[in-house]
Amino acid sequence: MINDRIEISMRKNKIIMSYEENREVIFDEREYNDKILNFNEGNDNTFKIIHEKYGVNEQDVFEKNFLYLFNFVLVNNISNYIKDVAIEKNYKNIVFDEKLVNGVNEKIKLSGRIDAEDVIGNIFICLVNSDEYTKELISVNYGKILNNDKKIEKLIREDIEYYFNYERNSVKTLKEKVEEYLIKSETINVENKNKEDRYILPIYIDEEELDKKIGNYGEFLINWTSIAYLEMLKTIHDNFTRINNLELDLGLKNDDLTLALISLLDAEITDYPKGLEKSIEKGREKNGKCYFIEKIVTPIAIPQDVAMILQSRDAFEVVPDIFKTK
Repeated sequence: MINDRIEISMRKNKIIMSYEENREVIFDEREYNDKILNFNEGNDNTFKIIHEKYGVNEQDVFEKNFLYLFNFVLVNNISNYIKDVAIEKNYKNIVFDEKLVNGVNEKIKLSGRIDAEDVIGNIFICLVNSDEYTKELISVNYGKILNNDKKIEKLIREDIEYYFNYERNSVKTLKEKVEEYLIKSETINVENKNKEDRYILPIYIDEEELDKKIGNYGEFLINWTSIAYLEMLKTIHDNFTRINNLELDLGLKNDDLTLALISLLDAEITDYPKGLEKSIEKGREKNGKCYFIEKIVTPIAIPQDVAMILQSRDAFEVVPDIFKTK
């Protein structure tokens, strides 16, 4: 084993990550299939929202409408775990077994049930599309895996939920800083959280004004409240970026700050404020601390990858750090 690199190989439908004296199972096809096939038992917390919020209990409906999203989160999070280990150990080289070079897909595969070959190919694609690879902080190649044919005496393994719910170290660190900023700037009330343990940003609906302008405004409120949430995130994102002189593009992009905000914040319709309270809240609106819906709310454009991140949170309570795919 070369001690300055991470090696990724496959054995009996298991994906193995090796470095130093460590051997870790990062994907087990049998465990994956067991989890998917037991979806309709309804006792798996991973699928709790799909059962309760979306009312889906049929195996075929889940596989048709949600399995691609499950695969999407899992593959990206395994890739992030590998990258975090490489960064923590200061290993620049990530080497995939050269025996797999002709057996994996050239394009990422997320639809339907995926096998170990699909996953290892997806991981390779994710890593070569990462910022770290583009900036040459890591290299990702196929090569000869040393001692791969010898019996492995001990394999470290985590269950599939560990990787599915994995949160990158850089996002964890930034979330702590963002949370501190949000509390100090009085953007959030520390006692005002929802059942998902996210801080609530209030949305105020001026029903009287809307009724004058748009008689059927209720038909649009679900979409408008979603847009209001995104508008607040965007404002907070850009203010935090400017205040801290971060080298980030403005707007909601696939970056650590956007991930931190999506993970920390939610929005709910709140009783409409009156008098002085309304005036105070109007001032807060400019900083993304609340949002007033008093007229037609204009849609906001977000990148497809950010939309997928939001879908992952809404379906699984997981906010994945995802790689851009070509």
